[in-house]
Amino acid sequence: MSTRNVPEVAKQSKTDVFIIGAGPAGLMAAWWMARCGINARIIDKRGTKVINGHADGLRPRTDELFASMGGGIQEKIEAESYMFENLKNWVRGPDGKLTRIHTQLLCRNYVDDLPSPFLPTTISQGRIERFIIDGIDEISQGKFQVERGVMADTFTYDASLENDPNGYPIELTLRTLSDSEANPKPAPGAFGGRDVVAKGNMPRDELTHPTAPKEAPGTVEVVKARYLIGCDGGHSWLRRQLDYKTEGSTTDSVWGTMDIIPMTDFPDIFFPGFIKTDLGTLMIIPRERNLTRIYVPFSDEANGERFDRSSITLENIVAKAKKFFAPYTLDFKVCEWWTVYQVGQRVSESNQHPGNRIFLAGDAVHMHSPKVGLGMNTSMQDGYNVGWKIAMVAAGAIRDENAFLSTYAGERYPVAKQLVKFDRTLFGDHGKVDPENFRKNHVEFRDFSDGFKLEYPESVLVSQSTSKQTAATGLTVGESFKHHRVLAHATSQLCWTTKLFQSDGRFRIVLMAGDVSEPDQMARVKKLCDQLESEKKDASGKETSLLHNRYPYRFTFGQHPTQDKTLSTGQHPSITFLHEKPRTSMISLLAIHSAVKSTESLTVFDFPAALYGPFDAGYHGYDYTRILVDEAVHYDRYCDGRAYDRWGIDRTRGAVVVVRPDMHVGWVGDLEDSDALVSYFATILK
Repeated sequence: MSTRNVPEVAKQSKTDVFIIGAGPAGLMAAWWMARCGINARIIDKRGTKVINGHADGLRPRTDELFASMGGGIQEKIEAESYMFENLKNWVRGPDGKLTRIHTQLLCRNYVDDLPSPFLPTTISQGRIERFIIDGIDEISQGKFQVERGVMADTFTYDASLENDPNGYPIELTLRTLSDSEANPKPAPGAFGGRDVVAKGNMPRDELTHPTAPKEAPGTVEVVKARYLIGCDGGHSWLRRQLDYKTEGSTTDSVWGTMDIIPMTDFPDIFFPGFIKTDLGTLMIIPRERNLTRIYVPFSDEANGERFDRSSITLENIVAKAKKFFAPYTLDFKVCEWWTVYQVGQRVSESNQHPGNRIFLAGDAVHMHSPKVGLGMNTSMQDGYNVGWKIAMVAAGAIRDENAFLSTYAGERYPVAKQLVKFDRTLFGDHGKVDPENFRKNHVEFRDFSDGFKLEYPESVLVSQSTSKQTAATGLTVGESFKHHRVLAHATSQLCWTTKLFQSDGRFRIVLMAGDVSEPDQMARVKKLCDQLESEKKDASGKETSLLHNRYPYRFTFGQHPTQDKTLSTGQHPSITFLHEKPRTSMISLLAIHSAVKSTESLTVFDFPAALYGPFDAGYHGYDYTRILVDEAVHYDRYCDGRAYDRWGIDRTRGAVVVVRPDMHVGWVGDLEDSDALVSYFATILK
């Protein structure tokens, strides 16, 4: 821990959740705090956010999370990103010429088996951060902002308070940095330096977005917190305070990287690919906005090269890149960003303090080659995972807080280790690229890299032991839900299931109702709904309904500004733009049935009232949105009526699936397994 002296007179404050680091991981955790109305703060020692460069790959699972978060985040990403497909491999032959020897399809088959609504893409980390920040700003009405140019100097932890749910065992001393400390001078050589600051090269939303007020340089503040999340990068300050070592190695592989607007006659400059020569292997990653990222190797044992990383300039990178491309030419007038890095393949010895009050996420846990294209995705999924769980605990919704919070390490730490293993498999222990090895292992690890095979283990949130996996063989308990496009029964609207599972902290009971045109099947559906809706005595003797009042909704939302009464004369006092029904329970029930051509023969009122009620006499009336059908329509190719087949569910008998707030499957069973379903929630919520 730091020994910096704390002034006798310092600002004092308290917060429920404190986040160090406003990169992708920290912002995802902060988004959850804003979404759930949790008292939280987030700081970053940098005076400005990332604008250009840095991480750039997005995997389908991460896009699914953004779609669930709403606020237009995923739509903004889709509008600006660049699809990642068709890997081109080039080699230099004995005659000195470059020849394309292989083209590999990077995307899986999206026609015969739709694995996700989204494709792998590239887009700058800076744009992703902007969209998340804008989302935070919208849902918090501008009240939750990143405090930039602020760093933590000291840290203490009082273990005697860790079992007190209302205790503040964490104490941090913060210091506001001067402009020179928060904004160090960029390295020379590129247009604008390593981070472009020219206004003509910046999007309008980066120029107009407000920033949080900043204290005077040198201002010291002492903050007490209930929970602390460290998302402060590979050189994590918090990890050092916890004295967590990193396991693994730093390789001798040094790479120069530049984002340029290429001026070249090389035909595949806008395809991902490799150029292998006697100089090593160069990597090409096409980007959005006509950019291309080029990775140039600067250490090769076969040639005996050794470079001091700090001595490599942009000119060195360009000169060596031109040798790879020859006899093709390569030039540019604009380089938005460049850097030099040495590959490290390391994992922190832990990502969670034993007291379940302090957590690490993102690069503070896992360090690896940026060429793997997974670091930012894994970091954001870390922040998302720890964010919703801490929000649930901070709101007082969880029965066994230690068991619940320990699932963060149980789920995400094995992913961190698998990520580094994946990096070593793709690039070797020395961080070098072999195109043939890359091709083979890309396919082998694709389910992991796309986020579809993470193997979350048995826990309070993943109940494999009480599930009946045969009821839905395509929806593996512990893995993310396999999304599909379905038709709303009563409104004819189409939606991806990512939109049904909004990131709002609720669990979803997804009643795969089967063929409800069959009277016997509809009877099974009604019986289950009656069981879920009926009031039963709990341990205290109070009669409550699982769906309505046993687990009241714990979060507050500030999505809509206070209504201007001068414009709402005669309107409902709680009116909102979207007219959404208020959330009253931590559990939401919806149905997806398989009875095609039934939208005219069956109305919503032929279904159990649990699927469209209760009636809101004051504002919303009945809910017509929670009954959907897996049916092909002639006006949308993705709504093809094959969801049940992909989910491995019998189209007649159906199944029941519990989807967690992060869209992972927590439990699966038959319609008769209501006792196991009720028990699943009883072990989690209070």
